[in-house]
Amino acid sequence: MAYYKRYRKLQSQLKELFSSSEDEDNSCSKVSKFNGEIPLSENADISFTLACQQQIDSSLISSSSEESDTDNDTQNSFTDDSTQEELARWATLNNITRQALNQLLEILRKRGFNLPKDARTLLQTPRHVTIKEKCGGQYSYFGIASTLQLILDANKDFVENNDFIELKINVDGIPLYKSSNEQFWPILLKFSYFRPALVALYCGKVKPESVDNFLSDFLEEYKQLSQDGLVVDGKRLGVNIISFICDAPARSFLKCIKSHTGYYACERCEIKGTWDSHVLILNSSNKCKERTDELFKLGHYEGTHQLGMSPLIQYGISCVKGFPLDYMHLICLGVTRRMLLFLMRGSRVCKLFQQQLSLLSGVLEGMSLPSEFARQPRSLAVIDRWKATEFRQYILYTSIVALKDIVSPEIYKTSLSLTVALSILLNSDSHLRNGYLSYARELLEYFVQQCDEVFGRHFVVYNVHNVVHLADDVENYQCSLNSLSAFPFENHLHIVKKLVRSSNNPISQVFKRLAEKEKKVVKLPYKDGVVLIPVLHYTNE
Repeated sequence: MAYYKRYRKLQSQLKELFSSSEDEDNSCSKVSKFNGEIPLSENADISFTLACQQQIDSSLISSSSEESDTDNDTQNSFTDDSTQEELARWATLNNITRQALNQLLEILRKRGFNLPKDARTLLQTPRHVTIKEKCGGQYSYFGIASTLQLILDANKDFVENNDFIELKINVDGIPLYKSSNEQFWPILLKFSYFRPALVALYCGKVKPESVDNFLSDFLEEYKQLSQDGLVVDGKRLGVNIISFICDAPARSFLKCIKSHTGYYACERCEIKGTWDSHVLILNSSNKCKERTDELFKLGHYEGTHQLGMSPLIQYGISCVKGFPLDYMHLICLGVTRRMLLFLMRGSRVCKLFQQQLSLLSGVLEGMSLPSEFARQPRSLAVIDRWKATEFRQYILYTSIVALKDIVSPEIYKTSLSLTVALSILLNSDSHLRNGYLSYARELLEYFVQQCDEVFGRHFVVYNVHNVVHLADDVENYQCSLNSLSAFPFENHLHIVKKLVRSSNNPISQVFKRLAEKEKKVVKLPYKDGVVLIPVLHYTNE
């Protein structure tokens, strides 16, 4: 009805316009409303009549658009750049597949929305990815400087308040599929309160063949940055690697040393292990001589501990103190898991009865922890599926209650000594941590000694022996064990792995997904401040 009302109004206005015109023929003074057309009289000026008809049609179209303001507003909101940016950000943050996003764009376009036809246009997906054959697989290098530049461009406060960037580096291997040996070996960096970022990525069926070739691009760029620094907004920031946070296999690969099953596997002291019943035991009542960076650089440990000269040495990177012992692998997945397995499947010295195990599982399952904990306690029946966070939760919190009155006093005191020592080393208050550091060191030494008596001599393997060296890392770096943990890196590796959607060119997939994400930078709260998601940058990386 509104349409016809507007139509009649336009007809009357047009009639008045014709009647007031002295230059035109009187035959145009009457306008018929039949079917919205103007009849042509015999003496009418055809060109003028057609112009009148066009004016009516255009007016009717504009009036129709005015009547549907709500619909047009909705369409216009999706046709501007900001809305396309929001749609692209939603797709990248939720990891929407290209096929699903293409279907959504097609639906919206059918309803009049001015959007690209293909998801790659919307997300600005790179067309080309530089990948080369290297180290027995495919390799792509993204760059330290470009990665740092992206993070700092969005965090000006850090640039203003800091003069140095202290990097923590992580190298680790992750399997891509359950049905093949395909695996990633990424190089990640992390500094301050920001989440890890990807610097290089290797993909192959085995780990990189040569550590020299694998690290060559990374170390060459680091050498330049350590000398010249990184210029951000006219300010020059120093760049320095303070630690490599890796698990034992990755540390042995990077440092070119014996693996954790070697006689001289310990990275901090010169203890020699002994083989017994297919187990390498690292237990000694005497304090062994500590390893030093000076002797490591000179190759003093070749033939026993060192397999060759690590490429890190010539770039001034410490290979003894510069590789802290990661407590996620050492304590959570190592010692804590081994303690529980010995209680379940160990020798008669420490093995619990089935009734005791059922009671312990029942106590764990009956606990209801606050939401701040990542997971709720699970039964020992599924211990093979426990995650590192569950073992951490157990040794720091639930074991204090769960083991009491179930295990022997000796086992309880041994477990409690490790719990108290870790609580001290993980304390974020530097004053309290340093005040009780010597006590924590004594507790760790007591724990290793008691393990030999309580669980048997076969219990003290590589991970258990290295417990005594944890306090040295806290003292050396003057920080909590949390700051030297691989937990942030492991979480990021999981994110990188999820970006692979098919077996075709996995490196290219990771590159493109992260390149899409970095164009849609988002700030989210993190423990100590603000983080970038994603904090990964690719120029021609």
